[in-house]
Amino acid sequence: MSQTNQVSRPIKRVHFGIDVGGTLAKIVYFQPDDFESRAEHEVNQRIHEFITGSQVYGQTGRRDEKFEQYCVELKGTLHFIKFETRRIEAFLTMVRTNNFGSQAQRVGITGGGSVKFEEDFKSLFRISKIDEIGSLLKGINFLVHNVPEELYYLEIPSFTEAVPYKVNQADHYPYLVANIGSGVSILKVESETSFKRIGGSAIGGGTFLGLCGLLAGCETFEDAMKLAESGDANNVDMLVGDIYGGDLKMFNLKAETVASSFGKMVRPELRPNSDDADRAKAALHMVTNNIASIVQLQARLHNAEHKIIFSGTFLQENDLSMRSLAYSMNWWSGGKIKALFMKHKGYAGAVGAMTNTLHED
Repeated sequence: MSQTNQVSRPIKRVHFGIDVGGTLAKIVYFQPDDFESRAEHEVNQRIHEFITGSQVYGQTGRRDEKFEQYCVELKGTLHFIKFETRRIEAFLTMVRTNNFGSQAQRVGITGGGSVKFEEDFKSLFRISKIDEIGSLLKGINFLVHNVPEELYYLEIPSFTEAVPYKVNQADHYPYLVANIGSGVSILKVESETSFKRIGGSAIGGGTFLGLCGLLAGCETFEDAMKLAESGDANNVDMLVGDIYGGDLKMFNLKAETVASSFGKMVRPELRPNSDDADRAKAALHMVTNNIASIVQLQARLHNAEHKIIFSGTFLQENDLSMRSLAYSMNWWSGGKIKALFMKHKGYAGAVGAMTNTLHED
């Protein structure tokens, strides 16, 4: 994997990175402080006014203004936008209608959708394509090196206080990345130029949203998360205490430990005791507990327990899942592993695609 972590000169052109995932598409737009020429500034002003003039685009498009980041090295500002991949035709139509494709510089694209919709992108932009894993890690490394306090962890015992994590270059590698999108990919990064996929899971963010759609009629991720926030999974899950009447001391399992996700739903007489919010919360816990279990096992197997970075759109605006992952990683590892999170979680792939075009400036 080659990458651009440090940029020694200011960038004077607009750059875009697009990461089209199975559920969400993410866009990073770089707005330079200065342009190569007045003419180029005028050409790109229309794009800039359209993007920054609103936080909502169509039915599902959103600009994450709180993620906006000034980059000292590049001498410009990064803007972050997302929309549901199922609405990509509306996005392409918007670009075509406004003639933005002819005004933009080369666009970096990545993700599964960069293959599926490659011809559509080619009809609108000059594209620079990069593989999904390389783009993700390139983006993570760029953000970690160029954004102050990009990494943080949640302090025990409440797992609510965000504590900045300082990267020690002398002990930076190896580390694991658990990227949670529709599914989960687990990567071992051994150096700036060496990485491999060591595992994953089909149970990820798409699983959570799909279950909430089936069980509670949720149509969007935001709907599902809002519902889960108010739920009580104990009305749905079978706990150790439900089986043993208290703690299982011989295995150091507390009574409140989940023994079986959705286990109480086996008994018809208990089903009326739960509602849609409880089932959404149980689905969230099932997904995050499974991810944490798999990740910590991979960390032990590959001697990378000291640093595990969780990324992906599943964690955006999702404090509940981050708390659950932090708690689960702490529990499964006996307090040895801290889950690390990113400020710009979910956008690393798009950032990597964007930085892949910088050498053309």
